[in-house]
Amino acid sequence: MQKLVTGMKNKGGFTLIEILVVLLIIGITLGFALLAFGDFGGQRRIVIAAEQFVNYVKFIQQEAILETGTLGITFNQTGYQVMRFQPPNNWQFIPKTGVFHHHKFPSNAVVNFESSATKTGEPQIIINAAGDMTPFTLKFSSTKQVNIANVIGSQDGTVALQMLNPP
Repeated sequence: MQKLVTGMKNKGGFTLIEILVVLLIIGITLGFALLAFGDFGGQRRIVIAAEQFVNYVKFIQQEAILETGTLGITFNQTGYQVMRFQPPNNWQFIPKTGVFHHHKFPSNAVVNFESSATKTGEPQIIINAAGDMTPFTLKFSSTKQVNIANVIGSQDGTVALQMLNPP
């Protein structure tokens, strides 16, 4: 067997450092390749936001039943928040603690609300103490105009997620 100048034997294999360097180079290359695709996983984030909204509506229904009061969900293009009805005719935001803070939609999401029962000055979705609510359809799409999912709420309190173009 041949000896090196330092007195060590040459075994002809790769060292751990060499293997780690190669793995690091592959990882960096894959990272740049994923970034080249643009908004990688953007549709999945919208689907997760739709699923979270369905669960949130169900949670608010349970909260309205426990409080024996009327709650509402108001939202815009950026997100949604819960309101509480205070008699005689006053809607107030619930303090932004715990789960009642303002929830945001993903930045690449376009959300369209459709309902025939919306009145000015009231939340878009009103949930009564019995669990029934304003019927609605909330359409989730991406900024690339791809329809991804619909959240459909019925008057009897059922909420369903309809997948249109899963990621």
